[in-house]
Amino acid sequence: MPSSISIIRFQQKYLLLFGIFLMFSCKSLKETGAIKKPDLLAIQNSLQNNQFNYDWLDMKAKVHVVTDKKKFTFVVNTRARKDSLMWINASMVGIAGARILISKDSLKVLDIIHKTYSFKAFNAIEQLLSLPGLNFVTFEQLLAGNYSYLNESNMKITKGAHSYLIHSETDRIRSVLKINPHNYNMQEQVIDDKLYKQKMIISYDDYQELDSTQFAYKRNILLIRNDTISVDIKFSRINKEGPLKFPFNVSSKYTSVE
Repeated sequence: MPSSISIIRFQQKYLLLFGIFLMFSCKSLKETGAIKKPDLLAIQNSLQNNQFNYDWLDMKAKVHVVTDKKKFTFVVNTRARKDSLMWINASMVGIAGARILISKDSLKVLDIIHKTYSFKAFNAIEQLLSLPGLNFVTFEQLLAGNYSYLNESNMKITKGAHSYLIHSETDRIRSVLKINPHNYNMQEQVIDDKLYKQKMIISYDDYQELDSTQFAYKRNILLIRNDTISVDIKFSRINKEGPLKFPFNVSSKYTSVE
């Protein structure tokens, strides 16, 4: 039976990996001028129109992770095929670290440093992160920087000092979207789990033109649970051309772990 320490390390590792996954973004521009009275329907339509879409995606980023006790810096290469696969390869200071393959029904992790591998059902991500209803589609939305956990039948909008705030709530999840008031693009997403008393905040910065749209080349993911994990991401390559390969070979020298 695994020790409590190994379980904690296991959970922390997947929290860090989840932070690494969250690498895509929506559009935004700088805020200028006075804020007008918010139009919820217009904002909803704009959010739908401005969602980041792709068929194939190849990305490279530098990821800096800070926990209450440790700091890590990764170089992460990510490949994705919409509605099919997500592939992540992470290394530290030139040393191969981990390879991850996610499909609609599975999560596969290859620990290259310790020569171990783990094959689990996709719902292992939901269980480890305690995020309710985290299916593959919702996960893709989070990764793409599109809004998620938004109950469209129960929304209200308020005007902040420099943004619009869309509030939505279910029995378990409280969600807030921070919207640019001049172009109706999402700037920040807050997902508050009332049951487990945990929160995830995703913010976006350094927007540059990509295929006639604005793409956030910097972002921060803040995971607040019993401890706090901060993930800063800076992209150096974004490519939407395909097809792509998703290599995931397990050597006979590797050991399976739960």
